[in-house]
Amino acid sequence: MPAPEKVYFFNSSERGLFVEIYFPKRAAYYGAIFNALRKGHDENLVKRYLQDNVEKLINEFQAFPDLFKPSRYTFPKFSRTLPSVDEALERIEMYKSPFTGWSTYSVDGVWFDESKTR
Repeated sequence: MPAPEKVYFFNSSERGLFVEIYFPKRAAYYGAIFNALRKGHDENLVKRYLQDNVEKLINEFQAFPDLFKPSRYTFPKFSRTLPSVDEALERIEMYKSPFTGWSTYSVDGVWFDESKTR
């Protein structure tokens, strides 16, 4: 008898994030990629990194001023002012990792230089 199929229930209010990232196909890079993914699974390690780099992150993401504001999901209006370091630290503390795993697979392909094919 075949194993029962897995059924996944999604509601319209549930958010899911599926991302596909292409890395160079070289064994030399695989260890670094694997370690980054493994460390990215550790919620406390991610929070510590964000906390240690909070000022740089506020500066780097100036185009997204609400990103590090704790009121982002509770206040109805978008704000253009950058968050304070304290606000950003409060928002970082709220972080819950959605990262539950990854899979790897090999992709082969060919990309043409359009300027040379015409």
